[in-house]
Amino acid sequence: MVVFFGGASFAVVGTVVAWSAFGGRASFDAGTTLGQAVAVGVYQGLVSVLTVGVAFAARHPAGARCRSWSRCCGRCRACSWGSAATRSRP
Repeated sequence: MVVFFGGASFAVVGTVVAWSAFGGRASFDAGTTLGQAVAVGVYQGLVSVLTVGVAFAARHPAGARCRSWSRCCGRCRACSWGSAATRSRP
């Protein structure tokens, strides 16, 4: 929701900046401008959802592998790769 409103706000600000750059001589249809602002908000919202989803999908398996490797290596008494804090001392 935050990204949607941010994108729609930037689209409205962009329209205002474009209107002022033309010295007020440009005309913008309110319906078209509103539709484009909503479309920009929806697009940015979908991109943010896709980004978070891909990040979760990519990081979750890597994190699970890393945790299981550290647990295995940390509990192994003969393993020299485990840290001193996780290795059991004789």
